[in-house]
Amino acid sequence: MWDVLYYIKLLIKKTFMTKRQKLMVRLLFLSFSGGIIGGYFKIMDNPNSDWILGIAILFQVIAVIGMASNWSRKLTISESKA
Repeated sequence: MWDVLYYIKLLIKKTFMTKRQKLMVRLLFLSFSGGIIGGYFKIMDNPNSDWILGIAILFQVIAVIGMASNWSRKLTISESKA
């Protein structure tokens, strides 16, 4: 499992993405893990699982909108100086 996370991190570093796009990809991966944890809690009949799943869905929507918007394509100040 750690090898997969290492390769994902390496892929994010080596691609030609802006910092904002990398941030949205990380948020998307966070939402996937939140969905898996929320699904596990839902199976175990935890009453807080609905909140976890709702927040995971919200993070997915924010990440997709952030990746599709023009905001993520603009360079940050530190990227434009380099």
